[in-house]
Amino acid sequence: MIYFNLKTRSSSKAIFLILLSYYSCSIQAQQENIWVFGQRAGLDFSSGRPVAFESAISGFGEGCASVCDKDGKLLFYTEGTYVWDREGKPMPNGYKLTGLPANADQYTATSSTSQGALIVPLPGSPFLYYIFSLTAVEAGADLGRLYYSIVDMRLNGGMGDVQPAGKGTLLDTLLTEHMAGVTGDRCNIWIIVYSRKQQEFRAIEITASGISSQPAISKFNQQNGQYVLGRINVSPNRKKLAIGRSLSSGGGSLELYDFDPATGYLHNPVTLGKYGYYGVCFSADNSKLYARHMAAASSIEQYDLSRPGAESINNSRFVVGASPFTDLKRGPDGKIYFQSRSNYIGIIHQPNLAGALCRYQDTAILLQPNSSMHAGLPNAVPLYQRQIQQAPAHYYTGPCFADPEQQILKARNDSSGWNYLWNNGWTGLETAITGPGTYWVSYYTAPCIAHTDTFHVAFPLGVLPRVMVQPACKDRANATAYAYTYAEDTVTYHYEWRNSSGVRQAVGDTLGNVPGGIYTLRIQTPSCDTILTVPIPEETYRAGFDHPALVCAEDELYFNNLSDNHFQQFEWSFGDGGTATGRFPQHRYNQPGKYRVRLIAVGAVCTDTVYGELQVDNRLASFSFQKSPAQLCAGQQLDFAPLFKDSTLLHFEIQLFAEGVAAIVPPSSFRWTVDQSGRVPFQITGVFRACPESVFYDTVLVYPLPSIQIDRDSLLCFRGYPLTLSNLSESPPGTQYLWNTGATTPSIQVTDIGIYSLTLTNNAGCSGTASVRIHKDCYSDIPNAFSPNGDGSNDFFYPRQLLTSSARKCHLKIFNRWGQMVFETRLKEGRGWDGRFNGTDQPAGLYIYHANIMFENGQEEQYQGNVTLVR
Repeated sequence: MIYFNLKTRSSSKAIFLILLSYYSCSIQAQQENIWVFGQRAGLDFSSGRPVAFESAISGFGEGCASVCDKDGKLLFYTEGTYVWDREGKPMPNGYKLTGLPANADQYTATSSTSQGALIVPLPGSPFLYYIFSLTAVEAGADLGRLYYSIVDMRLNGGMGDVQPAGKGTLLDTLLTEHMAGVTGDRCNIWIIVYSRKQQEFRAIEITASGISSQPAISKFNQQNGQYVLGRINVSPNRKKLAIGRSLSSGGGSLELYDFDPATGYLHNPVTLGKYGYYGVCFSADNSKLYARHMAAASSIEQYDLSRPGAESINNSRFVVGASPFTDLKRGPDGKIYFQSRSNYIGIIHQPNLAGALCRYQDTAILLQPNSSMHAGLPNAVPLYQRQIQQAPAHYYTGPCFADPEQQILKARNDSSGWNYLWNNGWTGLETAITGPGTYWVSYYTAPCIAHTDTFHVAFPLGVLPRVMVQPACKDRANATAYAYTYAEDTVTYHYEWRNSSGVRQAVGDTLGNVPGGIYTLRIQTPSCDTILTVPIPEETYRAGFDHPALVCAEDELYFNNLSDNHFQQFEWSFGDGGTATGRFPQHRYNQPGKYRVRLIAVGAVCTDTVYGELQVDNRLASFSFQKSPAQLCAGQQLDFAPLFKDSTLLHFEIQLFAEGVAAIVPPSSFRWTVDQSGRVPFQITGVFRACPESVFYDTVLVYPLPSIQIDRDSLLCFRGYPLTLSNLSESPPGTQYLWNTGATTPSIQVTDIGIYSLTLTNNAGCSGTASVRIHKDCYSDIPNAFSPNGDGSNDFFYPRQLLTSSARKCHLKIFNRWGQMVFETRLKEGRGWDGRFNGTDQPAGLYIYHANIMFENGQEEQYQGNVTLVR
């Protein structure tokens, strides 16, 4: 069936918007009515004005955090290492959140961090809270390590406790002491830190799914990683971020950035003021920035952010008043609080106003006797608020012959929302309706507002009927079409059908048994009248199937039916007398040959016939070979001749098991060299184009070659003894010997250098040959003169050419003409005679030498001659 979306001649697209007022409710919103900070210090804003109280927080609490429930009642507080519940009792598992050494009454790895603790509610959960712990400069090598733990308020009888699993999980390293949280635009929260190694801001996203492993990175040209102290603060509208940077030894900066809560990225850096800064805070109307200067004057400065440009903002600098090292924090009442003395809190009463109008008060609140501030106020909790807004239903009455698919419903908010979901399954900002009824859409807008818009749609003057068409089969008048209305529609319609020539074909909602073509449908009611154009296509439905073109006899063959879904009945004929009627039949051919397959596909309207051909190969159960010779020597070739013929054979695969050698050879006679001796098994596998492989097993007797091993290459010395050459390997009886000298004896003696070879032939007629080379190694040429004049040439006499690597010993003596021995040595190495005797140069003339040399083969030779000493 084909469904047509037909339009009236006067139809137009309509968009319905919800324009009525909304109501909303807020769930899971933390109110910062109670602050806990410093050394046992606290402020309670529940009465509308701050009242000091003594808390249980101990140690040095510079970087603290506390959190309240949606009613503003205290839940718990922490300085990053220890956690106390609302009654001031340590949580059972709320200790050593970093795993580093800690003492609750002294410094911990986090208590002296500028922003060492941050509490963040887990989006989507009313019970779970993250605690982020950041280590301080005092932690030494552990400076700038960021950990997180999770507090579950359902534990410990509703007083809350830290979950054991994942407690103190390391999240990042090499950070400065800056850390702040801010609500994002997608039901998320950003944790902003600064990497002192990479010189970049990192915004870590937290959603209902947990903590993202890919932070948003913002990197600028400033090299500020060395200024590890200070605080980050985000403006109330979440559009600006300020950071105070400093070192305890001096130096630093005050920086202002644009912040995008949708992406977590920072833009447009502006540097304000000079020297270092610590605490920073925005006014409630986002127009002023307050920062505590680190210069000797220790002042709090105000900057007017409503001025255009960085230079103008810098020129607006106004010193509000003096204060010690302090944080600045905006209270629930919009005022800004700071430390004025160790046990006093100061207030800026009108921070939205410029200059002195902001009303700076130095000592406004006296803390409890055992309390002190220690510079830090609690880190601001990012207020995660999920609101639900719902509008009253919108009622719409459609026009005459309204076309539902032309009526578009659109959500109240524009494309700034996300997660649009209509009750018809559509996920866009708008949807086309499909008839009268009730429609609604749910979606979110920033920062986390859940909306539901509802529409009630009615068409009392009638809904344009829809037309369904059953196409005609090619060359047949079997098409049908009919009009139908929605179940909720109670209007009475009159229908008239005509063909393209204007001839009336039918009256009523159904047109039947017509060929394809263009038709018109006139629809009338007491109030409306229109004509629709109804094209009825002519369809060609095709049957088809595929199968392997080549199969083996007795295999089970599956036919894949590719016919259009229009067909419901199938008649198969497989060419061998077999038939079937299923959509995906199976068939087995028992005899080889070529077969023609026919498929007749029958549908409600059309029928089609297709053919296909396939080849069935014969299945060969076994085969054999003739091999020759029946036996052979190792290294000889073995001939194979197949004793069968089959045109479907692709190739042979031969394998000699003893050697593990495999080869692929053509499907004909072939030969193979066998190097292994003994009874050698082999396997020949015939691979056919369609049928399974067939295997032939056999063995062949292979005789080994004779084993020949002659002496290694040997040496002959001058006037030395002859060498005896023989086969060192044992030869079986009947072995025949043949040397290249013509000798047929097991051994021969040689006195000349050269190459000598031996060929052995065993009783099986297998022959092998080996050779050995005889080298000359001794020489008798000795120098006949030398001149010890120190010119570096022939300064010494020594028979070096006799002393090759084969010489073992040398005894040299030299005599003058009177028979007196003037030199003697038994060393193989050295310089020899230098022409002196007892330290005195001997006269030039003729001298006699005697040399006795023993070589490695044990042979000794004597040399005697004359040498001339030249002066």
